[in-house]
Amino acid sequence: MSTGVLPVDLLEEIFSKLPVKSLISLTIICKSWLALISSQSFAKTHLFKYPLDPSSHLLLLHRPCRETITISELNFSGLPRIVETPIPESEPPPIQAPSTPVVSICCARNVQVRQEVRSCLLRLVGSINGLVCFSTPTLRPTNVVIWNPATRRFRDVAVSHLNYSNPLRIYVAFGYDGVGDDYKVVCVYRFRVRNNPEMSFRFRMFSCRDGCWKDVEPGFGFSLGFIVGCVIVKGNPFWMGFYKDKEIWLTLDVQTEVIRMFSGPKYVRGASTSISIMALGDNAAQIVYSPGIESSHMIHVYCLEESSGTWNLMYAIESIGLQRPVHMECYKNGKVVTKDRNGKLFTYDLISKEIKDLGVGEGMEDHYIAINYIESLVSIESMEKVREEAAEEAGQETGLASNDRDASDAMMSVRIDESLKDV
Repeated sequence: MSTGVLPVDLLEEIFSKLPVKSLISLTIICKSWLALISSQSFAKTHLFKYPLDPSSHLLLLHRPCRETITISELNFSGLPRIVETPIPESEPPPIQAPSTPVVSICCARNVQVRQEVRSCLLRLVGSINGLVCFSTPTLRPTNVVIWNPATRRFRDVAVSHLNYSNPLRIYVAFGYDGVGDDYKVVCVYRFRVRNNPEMSFRFRMFSCRDGCWKDVEPGFGFSLGFIVGCVIVKGNPFWMGFYKDKEIWLTLDVQTEVIRMFSGPKYVRGASTSISIMALGDNAAQIVYSPGIESSHMIHVYCLEESSGTWNLMYAIESIGLQRPVHMECYKNGKVVTKDRNGKLFTYDLISKEIKDLGVGEGMEDHYIAINYIESLVSIESMEKVREEAAEEAGQETGLASNDRDASDAMMSVRIDESLKDV
């Protein structure tokens, strides 16, 4: 593939170190650059190399009653860069419940984007490789949106219905099969079966590559009352819940489709003890506030060793003078996000115990979710452009077709010079 001025290998090396916004602006220079930057192979190369830049790691915040997400830098010098981005909403046709049991149900696609968003019904599920997943409404979702805020592309997934029961709750999770390069939506259905006092649960998984739902059987019996949260670890969802007073963890390997169950960590629960969960590196972690009776100001961080099913106490932290960490995935290298009484966000380094003001979040309500996020060019099958972005893109392609080739070559040389300054 000819790229005009520089060999394609050199261009790939330069482009792989540029932020997504700069790459998108370079796609209007010529068709060969557009083809290179838009290719799936380059998206993977960029995803592998660009995160090596510390400034590429961002914090994504979402709270109810807002039609935007807030994206803020976590490693910054001076004032942070804060971006408010509208969340797309769409209404795919509902999937009708079949009259007989089926193993997989294919989804029809009919995307309609609206700028007005009822985000009070949206729940932020998680983010993997620059793709952000939302579900709506909150208790029994009927729709899932997988969205790349950087490229402004998204895809709808209509939630599969159970064919024999009306669930009391549907828990949505997001996953990634690195072997098959397939992003997955997982639904856990909580429902009651007649004449059975225990809650029943069922798992279904949607393949974005294949475009269909599939039942996933646990292969063992288990008792669970309810689920309190979910984190993503190495592309797999980990749920934490309770059965009576017992803490239960479940995980689904989205590549092998194997479900596993673990007991929670052992500690003494006091009157003021509370918990939250997060992903800490490559491990699911449980944070226990005020463990025991006399440790009212302590925070214990336990990590799950998945291979053995055991929990290890990794950190015992004394009071840091701030409120407890916001429910989130750990940022990077042992840092977690905490907030003060006014909602202002800080990073707390579990190793160095350093506290850093992020300059964002002051005045926010208590109920919001913060997750680690990185911009990427990653796309999945059947993704669509947000309506106004699609119109702009069509106009850019028309303009490019009418450009003189010499003018395009001159523009390429200028943009390369500008790009090299930022590398």
